[in-house]
Amino acid sequence: MGIIAKKEESIYLENKRINELEIEERRTLLSSKPRMLVMVLTNRCNLKCIMCSRVNPGDNFTLPFALVERAFKLFPYLEDIDLQGGEVFLVDYFKDLFRKINQYPDMCKRIVTNGLLINQEWAKIFADSKNVELTYSIDAVTETTYEKIRSGAKFSELLKSIDIINKVRVEDNAKIKLRINAVVMASNFKELSFFPEFCKKHRFQHLRLDFLRPDVAAQEDVLLKKDNAVSSYLRRIIPEIKNSCQESNIGFEYTFDSLICTPAQKKPDQHAPGSRPRLKCKLPWKKLFIDTGGVILPDCLCRHPVGTMEEPIEEVWNNEKMQLYRQKLSCGLLNDWCSKACIDNAVDSYQLG
Repeated sequence: MGIIAKKEESIYLENKRINELEIEERRTLLSSKPRMLVMVLTNRCNLKCIMCSRVNPGDNFTLPFALVERAFKLFPYLEDIDLQGGEVFLVDYFKDLFRKINQYPDMCKRIVTNGLLINQEWAKIFADSKNVELTYSIDAVTETTYEKIRSGAKFSELLKSIDIINKVRVEDNAKIKLRINAVVMASNFKELSFFPEFCKKHRFQHLRLDFLRPDVAAQEDVLLKKDNAVSSYLRRIIPEIKNSCQESNIGFEYTFDSLICTPAQKKPDQHAPGSRPRLKCKLPWKKLFIDTGGVILPDCLCRHPVGTMEEPIEEVWNNEKMQLYRQKLSCGLLNDWCSKACIDNAVDSYQLG
């Protein structure tokens, strides 16, 4: 087992070395393999959140395990894998899939979940695993607002789930990392300052505040549509949240700096005459995102699919569309190719990778 682990580690490190060189040289045809993989396994969910675009009534889809297996050949090269839904704990093969990725101890295993279906059995599985990060999607830490946003959820059940995880962290000395991802919207922006204390109390190690995705719940959007009053409020409150997190040794990030800054605060993207434009996003060189239905993109906000899981995934990685993404980013040709949300939000702060 030790020999196998060392072999997998050498593959992983060598791929990383080659990939960094290919990014530096801005190659479009890569010999390295993806280092990051996101898989949206299902759009089935036990909740109906007011800002979610994944769940459509009568349109439940789970990626067949036979297609998921096609990604297994990438696993030895991955730095991290990110498993999402819907709600991943509703997927009937999720336990088998997790056992598979758990064979790679150096791979960071990120699971995005509302947390409500985590039970004692799952907590023990995570406690016995390595490099597990659980990202709880929690958009409010007061009962009323939480249950308004996450329709069908009970705040008491959320706290119970967190307590189960924290109990095994203590009893088994488990290294499970806990993170919170919160989407900023009209319903919760005035309560964001409550998050650091909640993180401290419940032993979360990282807080991430995100913007609402385009064309989703327009009535809740306060960032992409640039609500000046909200932007002014967030410019004041974000440094306070950051300081509170730092005082408790909690990691903090937010993905909308350029969406709330004033025009005078925006930094122009300049490069010397005759030089190459600054590379604003590295993800097409590092990552694949398998979306609902098996559609493949470089990342979730990319505008053009590059393939599907019906195709050999290693061929998608270097096909014409993936090479076009790399070429256009190398030349700074972002319009009509990259998402407007990324362009408006100073791509590097969101997804430089």
